[in-house]
Amino acid sequence: MIYYNSTNKTYYYKLTIDGTNHIKDGFLSYEETLSKEQDLIYSIYPNSNNRSLILNNLTYRDGLILFKNYLQKFTKITYFREIERAMNHSYFKYFPNESLIINLTKIDADKAWEMIKNENNNYATKNKKLNFLKRFFYFIYQSYLYYYSYIFILPLFKDYSITRMVSKPQILELEKIKSVIKKEKSEYYKLALLTLFIYGYRLSELLGLKVDSISFKDKTIENYQSVNFKTGNGGFIVIPPKTKKSDRINSLSDEYANLLKRHIKSHHLKSDDYLFFSLGNKNKNDNHSIPIHENTFRRHLKSLDKDLTPHKFRRSLVTHLKERGISIDEIALYLGHDSIKVTDEYYLKKSKEKDNKIDKLIEKLVKEMEG
Repeated sequence: MIYYNSTNKTYYYKLTIDGTNHIKDGFLSYEETLSKEQDLIYSIYPNSNNRSLILNNLTYRDGLILFKNYLQKFTKITYFREIERAMNHSYFKYFPNESLIINLTKIDADKAWEMIKNENNNYATKNKKLNFLKRFFYFIYQSYLYYYSYIFILPLFKDYSITRMVSKPQILELEKIKSVIKKEKSEYYKLALLTLFIYGYRLSELLGLKVDSISFKDKTIENYQSVNFKTGNGGFIVIPPKTKKSDRINSLSDEYANLLKRHIKSHHLKSDDYLFFSLGNKNKNDNHSIPIHENTFRRHLKSLDKDLTPHKFRRSLVTHLKERGISIDEIALYLGHDSIKVTDEYYLKKSKEKDNKIDKLIEKLVKEMEG
C-alpha cells in the first residue's frame, strides 16, 4: 500500500511479503512510489507468482495509474493526452481510490454507472466513459487474471427521447461564401477564409502554413506540416500531414499571390513565421511564432455565421469544382486525399494540364470574391 507523509511531504510504500515488512520512503510522487513497489515485488518473485501478490495489494487508484502507463506506451501522444485529461477529471472518482480492486462489489459498479448517468453529458460521452472503465478492468484481467464481472454486465446508456432532426446545409453555396468573405472586415481573416476555401485545407493544415510554405518565384504553396492543439498542456505540436498525399504543392494564382505579399508585408512576417499567427489584444502583441488557436478561429467563424465550420469550406470546394467540370481524380489530388487508385506516372503526365484547369477557375473565384 502507498501512503503520504505530510510531515516531509513525501510518499512511501509499506508491503508485507511472506511475513516480512518492506517499507521505503522519500519518494516525490505517487507514481514513482507505485513503480518502486512493483519493482520490489518483481525482484522477489520474478515469475508469474507475483500476479496474485500484486493484485492483493492493488488499489483502484494504483490500477488506473498502471493502466495509464500502459496506454502511454501504445497510443499516439495526442490521444494519450486526451485520455490523461479524462482520467484526472473523472475516472478516479468512479470508485473509491483506496479500495483494493479485489474487494470491489456489485454495489460499487452500480454506483459508478449511476454517477456517469447523472453527469451532464450526452449519451455518446457517457457510453465512452463506461466503455473506458470496461477496458480498464479488462486490462486488470489480462495482467492479473482477476475478472471483475460486475462492470461488464452494466448496460450502455440509451436516449429514449423523441427528437426531430434539424437539417443543416453541409455545402456552402458560392454566393454564401462570397458574402461571408466580403462581409469580413479584417484583412487577416479575409485572407484566411479565402485560403481555407480555394485550397480546401483542413483547419490543421491552414494553421500549419508558414511564410516559407510559399514560393513566389515558383508560384507555389506547399502544405508540409499541420498543427495540433490537443496536447493536454495548452500548447500545440507540429505534426506531419495527415497522409502522404496530404503533403502537397499547389500553384499560386497571380491575384492570390498579391494578397499574400500584402499580408506578409503589412505584418512584417519573416520566413519562419506562421502565415496565420496568434493574434494579440490590447494587452498583448501578436505572436508570429505561434499559430492562431483553432478555437479562436472557429469562434470567429461562428461570429460570422453560426453554421460555419472550417470543414464546410473544404466540402463545398469539392462540390463547386465538380460542378465546373473538374474530374473527381483531379480534385482528390488537389485536396490531398489518399484514396485515388491512379499511378504517380499519370499524375506527372497530367499535372500541368490539371493545374492549368484548376488555376483558371481559382483565379476567377478570387477575382469574384475580391470584387
